[in-house]
Amino acid sequence: VEDVIVPTGTDAILDHIEDRIQDVIGIPRAHSDPWQILRYDPGYRARWEHTDCHHPGFDPSNDRFVTVLLWLSLCEEDRGCAPERHSDHAETVEDGATIFPQYGLRIRMPAGGLVMYASMGPGPAGGCNPDAMHYAGPLAVSAKGPKVLLQKWYYQYPVEPSLPSTPLAICDPSPEGQCKRFLLAPGSGSPAVQAALASLEGKAAVIDSLEGLEELIGSELARLSRALSLEVVPGSLGRSAHWRSIYMAANFRVVAWQIGNLGAAARREALAQLRVALQRCAVCEDVLSLMLRVLVDGDGPAAAQEAEIEAQRQAC
Repeated sequence: VEDVIVPTGTDAILDHIEDRIQDVIGIPRAHSDPWQILRYDPGYRARWEHTDCHHPGFDPSNDRFVTVLLWLSLCEEDRGCAPERHSDHAETVEDGATIFPQYGLRIRMPAGGLVMYASMGPGPAGGCNPDAMHYAGPLAVSAKGPKVLLQKWYYQYPVEPSLPSTPLAICDPSPEGQCKRFLLAPGSGSPAVQAALASLEGKAAVIDSLEGLEELIGSELARLSRALSLEVVPGSLGRSAHWRSIYMAANFRVVAWQIGNLGAAARREALAQLRVALQRCAVCEDVLSLMLRVLVDGDGPAAAQEAEIEAQRQAC
């Protein structure tokens, strides 16, 4: 199985589909991981039953809620492809269907067919739903072509896009196990943005002087700004999904203007970027509220401590 990760800003068509899902279905794109192009070649036989929630390394406070699958491969059946009931005898069918045993469903769609399903139980307190367990069924060696899907995961809250280190291969040691290869779409600048943000945040945490701040602005801020400027490619809609990175870079530009390292034009650009980022990044908005309280309240440290206590209470 090949899993090609395509971050926002890499391809105009996938960016547009992301917009359509938000506009038509109402799922905010800021809550999603990058697109994944999944390819199952003829002869695929591994059976990996799983739910999309409670995945390895998941964040309990922000798990995957919804998955979108969009079929790209052509339907080989004369009678067409559509969801149908799954039964025990259907286990011998090797048509590459996506199977939900607990729901009794096997799903194949024509090219362009979209399926959306929830991973979590109903209501605000709904947890990871074991009934949403599913797997990709086997695909016959004689199949005319591979099964190809677009996949996107959506979370409860906005997320900074994540992706594994690529290229990467994970193999199943079972007798019929196969390997899953993770690749990154050519031209994507997303890893450079993530690395630059991590470096900036790590060094910002230990700044203890104005000289250290100026050095950070001259090196780490410049690195993050350069990565963001190179992230989106000409073949995309020109939009980044790294709202938190944009927010952090804009904030540091405002700080650079305050200490005289950048001019008024940089401040105006930074404020415009902050407005855009705050429409997407709920975490950034919380940080901004805290910053304003610290600056405006007479007892800034007390305001910061109170906000931290409230954040811990909500997390519990």
